[in-house]
Amino acid sequence: MKVALTLFLSMSFFFKMGAQAALILLFFGNKLARPDLHLSLDAGLNFSNISQVDGDMRIGPNFGLGLHVGLTDQLFLVPEFKALSTRGLKSVKNPVFDLPADIQNLSVASVESFVRLNYLDFPVLLQYRTKKHFYFSGGIEACFLNKANYQTDIVLDNGNELELRQDVKSKLKKFDLGIPIEVGYVIFPAVDGKGMDVRLRYTFGLFDVLDGATSSPAKNSNFQLIATFPIVYPEDKEKKK
Repeated sequence: MKVALTLFLSMSFFFKMGAQAALILLFFGNKLARPDLHLSLDAGLNFSNISQVDGDMRIGPNFGLGLHVGLTDQLFLVPEFKALSTRGLKSVKNPVFDLPADIQNLSVASVESFVRLNYLDFPVLLQYRTKKHFYFSGGIEACFLNKANYQTDIVLDNGNELELRQDVKSKLKKFDLGIPIEVGYVIFPAVDGKGMDVRLRYTFGLFDVLDGATSSPAKNSNFQLIATFPIVYPEDKEKKK
């Protein structure tokens, strides 16, 4: 059920980003739809973790737009905007944040926590394209915390269950810097707006995102599986119009 909901939200947001890209192209025309200068729609899944915290990876969506600027035939500068990029953990065994005093005084049998973070990501990548469909990228990524929720599921000794939800954005570092590296593969070449790439990216964070909540710096770790749809039209098509 959760996977289906994630896919539904991903598709809804993806179509919204597609509408925004269409408006940009309507304004600029095919000047932003050339092989050496074009936009792309990006959507996929994040498989995230936080170091120094004992928990399972969180799976969530990422979506955004990319701008591909050709420096040479094989070298591209690719700044991106990810309007949603999830991070966090699930099934955290030891609480990251203290429970309210009235709950601490109860007889607790088990505690399980979930850290749900949403970021606005701004990666800038230098991308090298081989002549055999593969490409390799690396760069830097600025990440701005948008939402931070902390959920704690508590089972009491008497069998009763409690669910506590907290907005913990004020307790976390609002900015993170990451180093992304990726490999990509062109499945369908970008022709008449019908191209598709698939990318596997890993980004490791540099800052303590929990801002001292753990004994050692807790840093974001994020694998991304991304489908990229480049918006490219041949130049001769523009001339015929």
